[in-house]
Amino acid sequence: MTSLFRSSCRMLIGATMLAGVSAHAAPKPAAQAGIIIQRDHYGVPHIHAQSRPALYYGLGYAIGQDRLFQMEMMRRSVWGEVAEILGPSFVDFDRETRQRGYTRAEVTARLAALKPAERALFRAYADGLNAWIAKGSLPSQFAALGFAPKPWTAEDLAQIFIGNVAVRFTDKTQELDNAAMLDQLTSQFGAARARAMFDDLVPLEEDPEAVTSLAAGDWTGKSLRALSVVGQPHVAAGGPGVAAAAEGVGKADTMLGARMASLALNDHGGSNVWVVGKDKSATGYPMLMGGPQMGFTMPGFLYEAGLHGGGMDVVGTTPIGFIPIFFGHNGNTAWSSTVGRGDAVDSFVEQLDPADPTRYFHKGQWKRMQARTETIRVKGAPPVTATFYRTVHGPVLQVDAQNHRAYARARAWEGHELDTEMAWFDSTLAQDFDQFHKAALRSAISINWWYADRKGNIGMVYPGHFPIRGADQDPRLPSDGTGASDWRGFLPSSQQPYRLNPSRGFFTNWNQQPIKGWYFPDTGWSSVERARLLQNFVESHDRLSAADMEKLVEVASTMSQTADFFIPGLIAAIGQQAPGDPQLQQARDLLAGWDRRRIDADGDGRYDSPALVIYDAWLAAMTARLFAPEVVGPSLSKSLGYKRSDTYDIGRGPKLLARILAGKTASLPVKADYLGGRDATSVQVETLRLVLAKLAAARGADMARWSDPILTTQFATANAHNVPQGSREPVIVPLAERGTQNHLIELRPTGAVGRNVVAPGQAEEGAQHVLDQVGLFREFQYKPMLFSDREIAQNAENKEILNDPYR
Repeated sequence: MTSLFRSSCRMLIGATMLAGVSAHAAPKPAAQAGIIIQRDHYGVPHIHAQSRPALYYGLGYAIGQDRLFQMEMMRRSVWGEVAEILGPSFVDFDRETRQRGYTRAEVTARLAALKPAERALFRAYADGLNAWIAKGSLPSQFAALGFAPKPWTAEDLAQIFIGNVAVRFTDKTQELDNAAMLDQLTSQFGAARARAMFDDLVPLEEDPEAVTSLAAGDWTGKSLRALSVVGQPHVAAGGPGVAAAAEGVGKADTMLGARMASLALNDHGGSNVWVVGKDKSATGYPMLMGGPQMGFTMPGFLYEAGLHGGGMDVVGTTPIGFIPIFFGHNGNTAWSSTVGRGDAVDSFVEQLDPADPTRYFHKGQWKRMQARTETIRVKGAPPVTATFYRTVHGPVLQVDAQNHRAYARARAWEGHELDTEMAWFDSTLAQDFDQFHKAALRSAISINWWYADRKGNIGMVYPGHFPIRGADQDPRLPSDGTGASDWRGFLPSSQQPYRLNPSRGFFTNWNQQPIKGWYFPDTGWSSVERARLLQNFVESHDRLSAADMEKLVEVASTMSQTADFFIPGLIAAIGQQAPGDPQLQQARDLLAGWDRRRIDADGDGRYDSPALVIYDAWLAAMTARLFAPEVVGPSLSKSLGYKRSDTYDIGRGPKLLARILAGKTASLPVKADYLGGRDATSVQVETLRLVLAKLAAARGADMARWSDPILTTQFATANAHNVPQGSREPVIVPLAERGTQNHLIELRPTGAVGRNVVAPGQAEEGAQHVLDQVGLFREFQYKPMLFSDREIAQNAENKEILNDPYR
């Protein structure tokens, strides 16, 4: 029996059990001696203890058993201590990580600001890790690299959250890139056309037909413009050297991303979710399907566990080393989250003293930059000394000595990263929406929070620290650092959108705009969004079953995210321009009959539909033609192009192309001419003729036989910071644009029942639980999320009892 069939068999047995046993079928034990860890058939630890510190001691111990080397590499990745064990090739990575991140003293201060009971969880988690290390059973990678792990501290665990959720995944802004783009366009095309193209590519105005999480009227608060979070474009810091600064920061970002991949660390943030209320559900109770997109690595970025006791009863998954269970349920409520993409990071251009580049001008006086010097230890080479600078706005990422400028980054969440982590923790304890909403508002980072409960409610919250900017500040471009453009404060939490039981009866989100009026120009939110396919699917069903909720994962994972925005128009153009052309008619028929999905049903390693070949080639040719170097400049021409491997999200090029082809009927018409005065219909058909001729020459005249090889997803052996974390060969599966894990929670009146898949598996070494969820993942199948004592006991593979150091 293959591992796939073994996994599927266990899944089906568990699902049958769940069908007859509610989440609350067995009472929790009143007390037990010590900390009990029971592992199920997939190696998931269920930890029972009488206090929360004891639970987290058990969690640290369990993850030490399963992922100690991965945890070690993550710790080194977020502190910038990788070169110490992997050598000189990681010096730049360590330097850049330290420049953007925080010192141990700063992390200690953040921990000190938490409640004592919250700090105790970090200490207990570290103590559990150290207890496992003390047993002396270390993964083989430690010996291979010639070092042993040092003791874990609360600061290490705090920095893992800060270094990932805040510094790595949220510390992003396009302002320098936008300024460089505007400079380059102006240089090539003159001010008028440059400004028109810039406004097309980074619209300041909101698309009135943008895809939103909430329907109009579901939130009646003020718009971002009325709240001065987004201003009007009268003031921006441009000037000499901005293109070089953007290039420098971009190279550092690219280096961090590449290094993260080599370490099996994820470098893209996304995530999707759909939540249906009781009136939209075929069962009559809410359901929540979450799909956090945190990359695919070996071992995975997520870790599954159950925590039972100390006032907690929670099961689900969370990124390694994090305190809260990010994606799961507590029997009464269920939750997930997606990246909010709110504009909470700004680039400031500092004016430097020509006589002393460590001084900058701010509010009428020269100020000294904060400086710290650190030593980076390097395996096989001398240590490297680096000095890092900060201004009142934030860390300095680039210095332009020639033009007496420095570029600093201000981050609205700075200093409140652990408040965000503990907001997540509090949300897992919530028993109703009011408690969930209150917990979410503690978050300083822009996240969409999703909720459902067994009383029949669903809800969402869109919290974060959103800066109040000057009314005349262009939010797309860097800000003047001399003081006039400093933030005026932050938006009160009472002004941040939320909704209990939406008018649609459901939520769908794939990182799109939350509500009309809440448009951040840096995001490019529009009517052309991948989230549209989620909304269309749910709206096409009167009521959704659990099977429908699962089917949408498969559909969304394999659907062309752009095809629905172009194929109807292309079919209409063929009918207008070439109604009697047999070749174009055959292409039209193939496109019309295509379900827009990338499917290899016969398993021959090639996609089944010839329409996919035609469409991908046509879209690539259209973007190449309309965004040629002579039309938009060489740099933009490259970035706006489309490739068939562009499957993760809808890029800026296709989004702009859809608006161009819609012409005056576009919900947000373009300002510049990209068609050279020609009409869109003729350009589409002419391009298709050229594409078909080229394909026929390369593949033969019979379109029905055209096919392309499948794209694949690789479970990388490096972590989200691109630092190696394992020695196995990567697992490769057919491409699926889906969650790192998917969890479906049914909120039955008797209690929550869940199932999920968290590939590749729980463990980093050994044979049993390293890859045992890959088969489920490949086949879009799920395993049960055990919750009750009865379920856990019936499916326990082993049991371990630890002494409780807190009794």
